[in-house]
Amino acid sequence: MGTNDMPNSAVSSNICPQCHAPIAAHAPEGLCPRCIASLHLLSDTGVGDLEGRAKSAPLNPAELAPRFPQLEILECLGRGGMGVVYKARQLLLNRFVALKLLAPERVTDAAFEERFVQEARALAALNHPNIVIVYEFGESDGLYFLIMEFVDGVNLRQAMKLGRFTPEQALEIVPPVCEALQYAHEHGIVHRDIKPENLLIDRNGRVKIADFGIAKMLNRSSDDGSADNQLAGTPQYMAPEQKDCLTTDHRADIYSLGVILYELLTGDLPSDQVKPSLHKVNADVRLNEIVTRALHERPELRFQSAEELRTQVETLLISPDSARPRRKLSTTNWFGHDLAGQQAIRLRRRPFNRRWAIGGLLLLVALVVLFFLPPRSPAPIGDVESVDFDSGILSDYFTTNMVFGDNPYSLKPVGVDGSRGLGLDDSMATEGTLVFKKKSYDLSKLASVEISCLFRRAAIGAGTHAINLGLVQSTAGNLSGVKGDGFVGLRLSVDGESFRIQFEAKETGEKHPHMGPLGNEVITEVGKWYQYKVIFTRVSEEGIRVTGEVRNANERGKVGSPVGSFAPVIYWIKDFPLADFLADDELWAAVRANGAGGVDALDNLRIVARPRSVKASTPAPDPTPDIRHAYGTARGSW
Repeated sequence: MGTNDMPNSAVSSNICPQCHAPIAAHAPEGLCPRCIASLHLLSDTGVGDLEGRAKSAPLNPAELAPRFPQLEILECLGRGGMGVVYKARQLLLNRFVALKLLAPERVTDAAFEERFVQEARALAALNHPNIVIVYEFGESDGLYFLIMEFVDGVNLRQAMKLGRFTPEQALEIVPPVCEALQYAHEHGIVHRDIKPENLLIDRNGRVKIADFGIAKMLNRSSDDGSADNQLAGTPQYMAPEQKDCLTTDHRADIYSLGVILYELLTGDLPSDQVKPSLHKVNADVRLNEIVTRALHERPELRFQSAEELRTQVETLLISPDSARPRRKLSTTNWFGHDLAGQQAIRLRRRPFNRRWAIGGLLLLVALVVLFFLPPRSPAPIGDVESVDFDSGILSDYFTTNMVFGDNPYSLKPVGVDGSRGLGLDDSMATEGTLVFKKKSYDLSKLASVEISCLFRRAAIGAGTHAINLGLVQSTAGNLSGVKGDGFVGLRLSVDGESFRIQFEAKETGEKHPHMGPLGNEVITEVGKWYQYKVIFTRVSEEGIRVTGEVRNANERGKVGSPVGSFAPVIYWIKDFPLADFLADDELWAAVRANGAGGVDALDNLRIVARPRSVKASTPAPDPTPDIRHAYGTARGSW
């Protein structure tokens, strides 16, 4: 409820200096909620008693250039309470990045330097597709910096300025944010500054959380003055306990997200004096209950986890018309699109309202792109090879390199949508690698090679791995521990009843591959389909960048939300046996699956060889986490 709808007894005689409307006695920043929401600069993060300091002018690109020779500093994107952000281009990799510097007036302040390091470590510890990636951090000539993923899009505040969100549109924002927050909270990290400016939307509609600048590490003491005994955050989005400098935990983030949802639905910020209500926008009573609970003054009466909030929201998305039994979506919906299946769409809805809601939000996205994003040439898709096995092909496309026993792969009607796919025997007596023999690839001349396939999860037997995807040096290569040609790949390793992604490489003539550390847990369910994807990028004569992910898929083969990922890591000749492999200009895509490791069917193998940009120079090492600095972690640290 906005101040214009408050009872007279709840409004003081104070006047907003912007619009001259009456405001509450203790209104944040001395402005009414409507004016606060409309001013981007007034939502900067505040920390402690340093907010009153004058902000010095940001350094211009020319002044920064000598300190960051590896970057071309293009422009200053803006500044907040924590720092200044520039758009830059990594010269050797020819990719855009975001360079964030500690605000110049904070450079000599030890407390803020420590906060900056805390932000970097918090980000480096997180590996989630809905959280902005940090590539590198450090100090250069007195400037503390982060080199981060550049999100080519807009923030939620900019999208909100285009018009009021419908209830369904507002709800679609919540699940991906909850996914990211749940992941961070499980790793002991509280954001403490969730607000529209920190929710970024890229060109593909993916929401990413930015700026963990005041993240509180739960395993740290607050005795150093950087935690609960300092006011840190954006007042209009703070939980009550955060404003009062009391103990703050993950439920403060849930409150802040509740404020955003309320603002999306009503156009106003909730009042401290009046219990939030959505009655004036004629919202579903269940939606009103969700917002009211998220905004409860007492943390113990809010949603106790971001996952709980996400479940409630997705229940409402699948069943907007009546109180049906709750059915948890297997994927995150975005802008009304089902990313992993058609089952939710088949549930009964009001088709007219649904159709107009989707159309309106697609129009909103189009306007965001039109008004906020500069035109750009579409990136080349690349040379694509797809094998769906529907026509019964196997030997014409693959060389089957057996390690021992019989061929474990056979064509059966086990593929997606009941089509033909590769069936696997649940047996440790057979094992082999399929090498796609129709085309080889030269990583020194390509931007990247991407290999993916769909797999159906089965019960895990005695196998130690489920699927290996990689590049081998010849069509006789094998992604296994036998003597032969070298290879590099990512292996979906068995870890108890779940999977973890693991890097592996072997040089020519060796038997046992060298294995990297296990990545984060990948949660899957027996009987369901998933996509496994691996991307290889040559970064120099001595290094290769590898990344991978597992995503939900439905029975028709439609790919949806991620369930696990392996963030980009660079591996080097000095640490792994890659010399022969990187010297080879003919590499072949390969897959190795193990029925005893929890897979009973494969389908839709896809290989994408992406050409390098005409303007790109010879690739060289970049600040992506690499095992020279991070041996022992899949993510890397610096």
